[in-house]
Amino acid sequence: MNKLKVLFRDAEGNIVEEYVLPEEKIDIDKEKKLQRELEFFKTNKTRTPDRGEEANEEEKHKTRMKQLQKKLNNIKESNKSIKEKYIERQNTKRTI
Repeated sequence: MNKLKVLFRDAEGNIVEEYVLPEEKIDIDKEKKLQRELEFFKTNKTRTPDRGEEANEEEKHKTRMKQLQKKLNNIKESNKSIKEKYIERQNTKRTI
């Protein structure tokens, strides 16, 4: 079975290289993509010249950020078991 390389951070903050299944890599990549998109939304607000539209754009921006945060939290929760599995395996390798 083919496995793909993914970099994890362990509890000590060290970068750990592990090979995961393709389905797991897709889930991890989704999490990273959403994290980047959320960071973009936090730093870049849309500019509109009209004052009437400004409040509406601000509200759209806030709702989009909330949606992204909710999606990201759901994906992080589902990926938690994947990361724990590989980090735990890495920790057992160190103790041996």
